[in-house]
Amino acid sequence: MKGQNTIAAAALMSVVERIERLEEERSGLADDIRAIYASAKADGYTPKYIRAVIKRRKQKPADMQEEEAMLDMYFHAAGLAKETPLFRHVGAMSVDKSARDQVVAAFKELAPTEGEIIVKMGGQPVRIWRDKDGEAHAEDVVEAPPALAASPAESPSAAPARANRPAPPDVDEDGAFNLGRKAAKDNTPIIDNPFPWDDRRRPQWDQGWRAEAGSDGMGPEE
Repeated sequence: MKGQNTIAAAALMSVVERIERLEEERSGLADDIRAIYASAKADGYTPKYIRAVIKRRKQKPADMQEEEAMLDMYFHAAGLAKETPLFRHVGAMSVDKSARDQVVAAFKELAPTEGEIIVKMGGQPVRIWRDKDGEAHAEDVVEAPPALAASPAESPSAAPARANRPAPPDVDEDGAFNLGRKAAKDNTPIIDNPFPWDDRRRPQWDQGWRAEAGSDGMGPEE
């Protein structure tokens, strides 16, 4: 029959068969994932929250912060939050340096051309004012106490390495920590850790990422 046993037909069948094999593998992986969720549910975990954590860990730090800010604003507008995001961030100034910096930056926009603002709610009081050129400034009213370093979260349990994964960077554990910090600065999600699950450098990379981002990959630290 015309069209059969030609070079083009053989090449087409090769493509079709490769796709079919990959479809079978994908189906098998989906079954494995469902089994893991079922096992987690049997252990008392809630699958929908596990999915939310996995989704959050895939986000870039900047996208994560933007989402948190927008959710805060919408929750308060809908009457689902008892206090405004600004007041909550001001209340966290004594324990969260990033929240403190965000509040100060917001109040700089409100600083009057004549006069000053003293932010006293929750934490070290801060004086905010504008100079004669219109530039806003901020300074602590008294010396702020040293910030407490957050303890790093535990690293995830071992899991099989991804297929066709590129070779991990040739660095020691300190180098892995520094690479994690750089990844957070470059707005890279924590899920993109380049080291295999059983590599001792993987948790060091995670710790470097958390130290720079001030987060565990699941949202801002409380």
